[in-house]
Amino acid sequence: MSKSSSEIAISIHSILDLEEDLQSFFQAILNDYCKRYKVKVKGGDYSINITFVEASPIHGHGVTIKRDNCNKILVQVRDPYLSGWEPNAYTMYHFINVVAHEMVHVCQYLTGRQGMIADQGKRQGSKKVENYFFDPDEVEARLLQDLYVCLYGQKFLNYD
Repeated sequence: MSKSSSEIAISIHSILDLEEDLQSFFQAILNDYCKRYKVKVKGGDYSINITFVEASPIHGHGVTIKRDNCNKILVQVRDPYLSGWEPNAYTMYHFINVVAHEMVHVCQYLTGRQGMIADQGKRQGSKKVENYFFDPDEVEARLLQDLYVCLYGQKFLNYD
């Protein structure tokens, strides 16, 4: 039996006052993802914790972690505003784009769906960075992140 996105416990921690909008954003992405790929959320009580942390020049922009045999999902997104980035449309677009990318990974975990395979012929060996960029889950997340910002993230960008 599949759960609706409103039945999944989601906790959002941000210095910005965006919790309700981010919950709606996640629900829209999960509903679209399930419909688009004809998948359902796997059974179980899921707990999702999304935390916005100080941006770091050393680490990536976000990470989504789920251990096997555990229905807890941790998402950390680097919040550029905590690191003094200028509050403007570019910064907010980048920020919400990273959020959408990580939310796609949450959808992958919730549904058990493996991402998309990129053209393997373009890979130049087995370098770690190439393994990351050609990973099916990453390919799918990069493909959908901009789409989801355009479809469901306009309120964050002050567009109508």
